[in-house]
Amino acid sequence: MKKLIPSAAVSLVALFPYSTSAEIRRDDFRVAVEPGIELAVREVRDSALRADKPPVIILHGARVPGLASFDLPVEGGSLTADLARNGHRVFVIDARGYGGSSRPGEDGGSDRQPLTNSHEVVRDLVAVDAAVTGRTGARQVALLGWATGGH
Repeated sequence: MKKLIPSAAVSLVALFPYSTSAEIRRDDFRVAVEPGIELAVREVRDSALRADKPPVIILHGARVPGLASFDLPVEGGSLTADLARNGHRVFVIDARGYGGSSRPGEDGGSDRQPLTNSHEVVRDLVAVDAAVTGRTGARQVALLGWATGGH
């Protein structure tokens, strides 16, 4: 069983100084969760550094998808780049129903239910965790959730 690192410890790493020679690389890929459901995932890493810290999986809240929450293409607008500059490989998820991921029920039902339920997002996280550990060879990952993504 892998150990998860508390998200508060990971978020503090963004406060530490980082290399000014950062070479931030972004790779987008998809993770199949179940038939008909694929998630958009972006890996952000500093290719000039050896990623010597646990990979970080980041999940957005209920309104704004992952990239708009954590990887804006403006100076100082990318938490993922800050974490990558500090030695983490960072993986931003769009949960099902958001961003570039499969969008079952496109705009939600007429009964005012959310686009996705927490048990579905847990399945999404399990699938992305398997993809990240397979991709990185890591024995542990850190999870960071923003707003309802932290629940």
